[in-house]
Amino acid sequence: MAAKKKITRKEIKEPDEFITLWSRVLAFAVARKREALYGLAGFLVLVLLLSGWRTYSRNQEARASVLLGEAQEALASKGGTDPSGPALDRAVSALENLLATYPRTRCAQTGRLVLADLKYRQGDYEKAIEIYRSYLDRGHRTNELTALAWEGIAYCQEAQGKYEEAIASYRKAAETQPSYHPGWALLGVGRCLEATGKLQEATEVYRKFLADYPQHPRAREVETLLARIPKAEGPAGAPSSAEPAGEVKSNPEGADGPVPSAPQEKSK
Repeated sequence: MAAKKKITRKEIKEPDEFITLWSRVLAFAVARKREALYGLAGFLVLVLLLSGWRTYSRNQEARASVLLGEAQEALASKGGTDPSGPALDRAVSALENLLATYPRTRCAQTGRLVLADLKYRQGDYEKAIEIYRSYLDRGHRTNELTALAWEGIAYCQEAQGKYEEAIASYRKAAETQPSYHPGWALLGVGRCLEATGKLQEATEVYRKFLADYPQHPRAREVETLLARIPKAEGPAGAPSSAEPAGEVKSNPEGADGPVPSAPQEKSK
């Protein structure tokens, strides 16, 4: 057993290290009392600013949610989905007010997706694309909503006949496609390839679509397309004269409001 260390009388009389340390701290504070008071005041001001900012942010979100609620109420009313109806106009007005007054709130991010969809329904494709891109340039995004924003851009471009741009946007959507919304972007790629006469590429995309999403609600229609495409293709691989696939987009309802609808079919 190790022998206990004997404390000498001299060591007992020496000052305790902890007491000595705090004595030096107190002496420093007394010597620099003004600097210490300034530091404490600065700290208190910072705490008050942070508390005030949190309160301000909560108030902004609460007011923004009222405008978002007005838009959702208008859309849920009778005729709310009519592109030329007064209910949809009220929803657009509420959302534009939301984005102008509370642009940095989370409600505004949701509002951007809803407003872009409404502009799409009204046929204002350029404005819809602008709003979708504004959504993508900001924070508070999930992979699912990012995919829906790119898909919304793609639908606008497809409706404008900008098929190459639409293909690129659909593929960006597919990179972050949510598990509850599978296959629609890939179907859009096939549709645009077929519209531009690239039937071989469209065939490959449709086959991949069926392999990856055999239970998709449009799987049967894609099977019909695959059976039709080779018959419509000329001996030298000339573009098909057959009509392109129907343009349909899923619309899963969720907390974040509606998603872009399908482009309306163009007149032949």
